[in-house]
Order: sequence, then C-alpha cells, then structure tokens
Amino acid sequence: MAVESYFETHYLQEREEASSGFPEPSGRIYEFHDGTEISGLFVQSQSDNMIVASAQGIKTRGKFAASPNTLLRDGDVVRRVRDGLYIKIIGDPLQSPVQAVSQVKTLMAEVIDRGGIK
Repeated sequence: MAVESYFETHYLQEREEASSGFPEPSGRIYEFHDGTEISGLFVQSQSDNMIVASAQGIKTRGKFAASPNTLLRDGDVVRRVRDGLYIKIIGDPLQSPVQAVSQVKTLMAEVIDRGGIK
C-alpha cells in the first residue's frame, strides 16, 4: 500500500488583514484562514516524553509527510480538517531518493494549537 493512501486533507493557513475596531495604530489585525488544500500526514514522535507532553496539551513535535510537489516551507501553518489540529512546519524538507517506490517529502513539524482537541 502506498504512503499516499494514508494522507489526510489539510489546509494551508493564509494570513489576511482585518480591522480590529480600534483607531490607528492598532486598527489592523491579521487573521488566519483556510487557503490551499494539501494532502499529507502528520505523525507525532512516539517517545515517552512526547506522549506525556501531548496528554498534557503541551506542544509536541513530529514529521509531516506530503507529496514531493507540495509547496511547504519553514514557518507555514496547516490545519488538519479531521480534528482542527494546527501544525507549524519547521525547517527544510527531506526528499525520498529517486529510486524509492513511493515518492514523498518529510518536514519537521510542531503542534501549535489543538483546535479544541482534549
């Protein structure tokens, strides 16, 4: 079974300027909204420390896997549709070797907001 069959729907978060309702210089705020749809998979690190941190609601890290042609870069934030989990991409991607059966790229990622997940 190919890795791509495990991918879930995510949305790249795009920043939009909005009015805060206050006069300048505080009159503008930035809000994030769903943008480009991305198929990928977030896999949390399974060390004992990460599992405990996740249970306590603390930021946890793992890897985000996506198709090689997916445009993600350091600092991008994606939202997983299934449960509203917000994931921040960290660093540069690693690409699978050319001779690999499934082509995929992986990126370090960190959970920054659990979107109401308890």
